[in-house]
Amino acid sequence: QPAAEMYSWALNQASVEKPYIGQAPSGVLVRPLVLADSVLYLIVSESENVEKVSVHDRLTGAEINMTVSPGRAELLLLSRKDGHVLARFGE
Repeated sequence: QPAAEMYSWALNQASVEKPYIGQAPSGVLVRPLVLADSVLYLIVSESENVEKVSVHDRLTGAEINMTVSPGRAELLLLSRKDGHVLARFGE
């Protein structure tokens, strides 16, 4: 945790905001990739437990609420225009 706290502090000092609001559970990676007309979210769990992910995408306004199984990944493609789900893989 100390390394994560240091990175968080440094990003805050540089006025860099996360692309989403919310906290990913420990052991879960949440990474958005902004594309021309959409945002692709990669959500990867390295946890031993089923984890709940709840984040709000700042760009589209979309609410992402899902559970991710242990050792699994999810891809979620959101429309940049209105935040609706265009595609989902890994359910």
